[in-house]
Amino acid sequence: MAGTNSLRGRLLARLAIPLLLLIGVDTGISYLFAYRFANSAYDHWLLDSARSLASQTKVDSGQAILRLPKEAIEVFEWDEHDRIFYKVANEAGALILGHRGLAVPEPSRDVQRPTYFDGVFEAVPVRGVVIRANPAGSLEPVVIAVAETLNKRHALATEIIAIALIPQVLLLLSAALLIWSGVTGGLRSLVQVSNALGRKDHRDLSPVPTEGVPREIRPIIVKTNELFERLAIALRAQRKFIADAAHQLRTPLTALRLQVESLEREPLTPALRERMESLRHASDRTIHLAQQLLTLARAEPGFNLGQTFVALDLATVAREAGERWVIKA
Repeated sequence: MAGTNSLRGRLLARLAIPLLLLIGVDTGISYLFAYRFANSAYDHWLLDSARSLASQTKVDSGQAILRLPKEAIEVFEWDEHDRIFYKVANEAGALILGHRGLAVPEPSRDVQRPTYFDGVFEAVPVRGVVIRANPAGSLEPVVIAVAETLNKRHALATEIIAIALIPQVLLLLSAALLIWSGVTGGLRSLVQVSNALGRKDHRDLSPVPTEGVPREIRPIIVKTNELFERLAIALRAQRKFIADAAHQLRTPLTALRLQVESLEREPLTPALRERMESLRHASDRTIHLAQQLLTLARAEPGFNLGQTFVALDLATVAREAGERWVIKA
């Protein structure tokens, strides 16, 4: 299972978390661009509305006026999703028509250049445009502003980002699947190495194969094999020491036992015979211990009966056997 101490979990976290952050940043940037696109689309409508009001502005006695029938104003203000606000005023700020409280910035002196603004009107955020117009016969220009709430803009931006997110979510799912598959496949070699180590018993110190192992894992396997080699050398030295010690002890101990058995047949005082009996028991225990050491050496990992043949002197073997059995014979 992938957990805090799981290599697979760590790799997936290191890959997935930056990917999720990247998707989040991309979503935010995409929303900003989508909202900007929505602003651009609806800003053109605001500008057309402002220019439409400018075309309806007339001059009476040198003063600009704007008289629209009620039905035209209702059509102008109608919107299914947003509220429309407008304001027509002279250069001095005197209201000609529209919403008096609509605050607008100073428009450009160039009548061909609109000025867009963001603000708050009647406690709701609005987006608007303000232009200057010079009605024919007017002594001063008029300032015309049209603004609307932001419902359509947010809805359009959300719709655009939703459409854009569908392929991104599919891409994220595909990337997650590829990441999972890649991490799992990359860790398969670790599983194989683990299985190879798990198949070894306490007698097997052979090297772990490095064929097919990734370059990043190979140093671990090399160090493990070096450790196995050092352990094998240490065990061989230990077995050799035990075997040599046991062999070196057997001959003098056998001689000691023969001497004790020879002395027991001599006429001895009861006290001395009791001591000789204790000495014989001690020599028997020591000989048994030496035999156990030899058995232990043969039972150690790596011991193989097929590999223990050594050159020896048959005369020495015969002499040792004779010394061991001559008394009984």
